[in-house]
Amino acid sequence: MFSLIISIVSIALVVALAAATMYYGGDALTQGRSSAEASAYVTGAQQIGGAAVMHITTQPAPPAAVADLVTSGMMSGIPNVKSRSETNEWTLVPGAGPTTPRMLRINLAGAATGNQKLCDQINRNAGGTGMSAADGTVTELGALPYACVPGATGTDPQVFQFKY
Repeated sequence: MFSLIISIVSIALVVALAAATMYYGGDALTQGRSSAEASAYVTGAQQIGGAAVMHITTQPAPPAAVADLVTSGMMSGIPNVKSRSETNEWTLVPGAGPTTPRMLRINLAGAATGNQKLCDQINRNAGGTGMSAADGTVTELGALPYACVPGATGTDPQVFQFKY
């Protein structure tokens, strides 16, 4: 009889512990996913940016596209992140003189409203405060090394931009 009571009490404690974990851990788990996705964009952009800089210093002409970095042997493959395009389109944007840096861009996957947490996390990681840029121009990025900015129109997804 005593062991039956102990078993019932231990089952009740396990259920209470599981419920508390789900209640209090839910936000932490969701925020962890946003942080991991934000890190994936930054890490992928750092790899491509490093390969592009290496290409620029060793080749006579800058790369026209990210695929050129793979064909020239600077990268073994293109980093895969969640993007709007099925082909995972990273875009190289050449700098226009000494005042405009070279950039790497990719459209985020999904609807603009669904990406708000991810964009806020990317911008916090960069040292900003949420998504505050009015458009996707370089001047709106200021001193941030990378940022998530709104697309060209309200229905476009957000754009991840990385200076290299």
